[in-house]
Amino acid sequence: MAFLLDNEAELGVIAIPKCGSSSIKYWWARVAKGILEPFQNHRQIHVVVRSDIVDKDRFAKQAHRLFVVAVVRDPLSRLASAFRSKFIGLGVLSRTCWPMVERVQLGLSSGEALPPKDGRRTLAGEGSVATFARVNYDLGISFRQFVHAVCEAPDEGLNPHWRPQSWFVGGVEVRMLGRLDHLQRTLDRVATHFGRTPVPLPDRPTRQPPSRHPRLGDAKGYPDVEAGRFRWNGVTPSDDDLFDESLRALVRSRYSADVELFERASREAAEWDGPRGGILRS
Repeated sequence: MAFLLDNEAELGVIAIPKCGSSSIKYWWARVAKGILEPFQNHRQIHVVVRSDIVDKDRFAKQAHRLFVVAVVRDPLSRLASAFRSKFIGLGVLSRTCWPMVERVQLGLSSGEALPPKDGRRTLAGEGSVATFARVNYDLGISFRQFVHAVCEAPDEGLNPHWRPQSWFVGGVEVRMLGRLDHLQRTLDRVATHFGRTPVPLPDRPTRQPPSRHPRLGDAKGYPDVEAGRFRWNGVTPSDDDLFDESLRALVRSRYSADVELFERASREAAEWDGPRGGILRS
């Protein structure tokens, strides 16, 4: 997560994970810092903007004098995207997901203490790490198990990639609230507002149609298929593959504040496209 602060311009941008945060950091490096040289990779961008990143408390204390920008996303789509990228898409289960997989497979709630680890596993670049012998890290958990684990945990205990978007903007007056699918337009308007030249964002990967595989069955959706089975069979599930109606209702309830944020961003986007030509809160 990143709270980006430009004291001289009195500009603050909240880059929420899974809401275009890497693209926002790229934009910040180009527009706020004026760096024109090409970047070799995302890691270099993160290094360049690191000096402008502050923690949430410091950002909140200064937010009253800032023009604060945030970009949000449909909370259901964001949660599905987080599951695909962290549990399926890396080729192996991300280490950041291990605690949740351990709790789910051991049958522990978010508030219960983990027992001592009783196994070891060798990982490339890390060597031998402690594990639970009973936990199948390669298999992981299903999307249904993921959603239930997320929904029972407090905001502060959640990984930033699925922590509610409302946590990031809480207590701050956001002057411009954009939607992820309008990211370029939102950042262009911010640049123009501050007298900077808009810059095109890197191309975002387009979502591929869901891949099907007969070994996963002919069901309409796959909410109960473990992440490892998707990886092993080369299947990339769509949002509709992962959600059934009960999970949609559960996520909308748990992330009700995010639903409201996204609706607000949609209303503001409509006002930008209307006869007034935009809204800048003073």
